[in-house]
Amino acid sequence: MKPKMFDRWRMYVKVRKLVAYLLRLMTNRMSAVKADMAVAFNRWKFMTADDHKNLNGVDRTKLVD
Repeated sequence: MKPKMFDRWRMYVKVRKLVAYLLRLMTNRMSAVKADMAVAFNRWKFMTADDHKNLNGVDRTKLVD
């Protein structure tokens, strides 16, 4: 049986890592370049299959604009 102390320590470490992750995420979202990249990535990630079909054969210069 695990002592209560170790369970509490594990929970503390979990919460500490979660807070560090959230703070890093917020810092990155406040940076202009990383925020733009995050928005573009999320648009790409959540595109539907029809949107993927429409991108095939499109010139790269059109995609950049």
